[in-house]
Amino acid sequence: MTGEAYKIFSLRFPLVLAERLERAKALFGSGELSTGEAARRLLEQRLDQVDTTAARRNGRQTLLDCRAKWQGGQDLTRGEWTCLAKYGNQAYNHVAHARSYVDRTLLAANFQAFGALLHARQLYAPEAIDAEADRYFLGNLGGPGSPDLSTRLTEVIAALGTAPHPYIGSFGSRNLHAMLRDEAWLTQIPLHATLAPYLEALLLVAVRGLWYEEQTPLQPEGLGDGVGSRFPLSATRHDRYTLAPLAGDDHLSVALELGQDPPFLMALNNYVEFAEFAELVACARAVHEPYEELRFGSFDLLWAPQEAGARRTILTSGRFRFFLSEAEVTALDDLFQEACAKPDVRAHLARLAYSYGRI
Repeated sequence: MTGEAYKIFSLRFPLVLAERLERAKALFGSGELSTGEAARRLLEQRLDQVDTTAARRNGRQTLLDCRAKWQGGQDLTRGEWTCLAKYGNQAYNHVAHARSYVDRTLLAANFQAFGALLHARQLYAPEAIDAEADRYFLGNLGGPGSPDLSTRLTEVIAALGTAPHPYIGSFGSRNLHAMLRDEAWLTQIPLHATLAPYLEALLLVAVRGLWYEEQTPLQPEGLGDGVGSRFPLSATRHDRYTLAPLAGDDHLSVALELGQDPPFLMALNNYVEFAEFAELVACARAVHEPYEELRFGSFDLLWAPQEAGARRTILTSGRFRFFLSEAEVTALDDLFQEACAKPDVRAHLARLAYSYGRI
């Protein structure tokens, strides 16, 4: 006998629940469907929801454990390393179309961690070298280059430049996750000692991956950040612009007053939006090509050439567009740099990085 195996249950429903079940049969179309089959499908859907919720809760708790172990100098398990690699890959997948570039140091750390595993395989389990699996890893690194996996990885890291495109991370970070998830020979190596130099970088990107998935910072479930716990940090004024931050235990929001006429107030609602806007205006100072577009999450910026060699930028956020001169973009960047240099703001940003992550 082939197909799924079944177990028969006999259930008693309250009359009201039985009537609801009869009405719910319409959810599955107008065909002939028994009440028992409708009950089975509804139960299956609910169990799928429970599994999804549990997986998310387990992922959050695993990242909390990873952060606590990193802070306490404890070893991570293979499952915890795999979780870091998984959320890291998800983070790079999320920003593949949403950012102009990602942090070179963080991406290089992911690739270097994969390289460290390759080196450990050569030392401790050379019999496990699999040419077929290595072709998969080479494919994820992309482009022409050496057919030797370790050599090719070195070439890719050297070619990252100062502002690597997210696509490189989207494909390349698959390797670390796939190896940690699938390779049996990892039991033969000192895994934590091999990967420990890259733990902080992997943790930061994984935490950002959790943020992209759930839009909440890494904190224990049920721990909220009430309005009453919030307090102002040092405000900064530069030229015609003002930046006023409001902080909480795991919170940062910023009122950014743009020097338009009349003045316009932009809200940066969390650490991620603050970091993206700061990166945008910092990167804009280095742009020289006409019509070059920058994208950082919720914000886009386009340089447009004007008469007499002048330039202006079109800053887009949601349904709003702001037209800024080159000098105004420079002033905004100066504003953010001055704000981030203030001791209370700098300390709060440094702490929030491990609740919101970086990429």
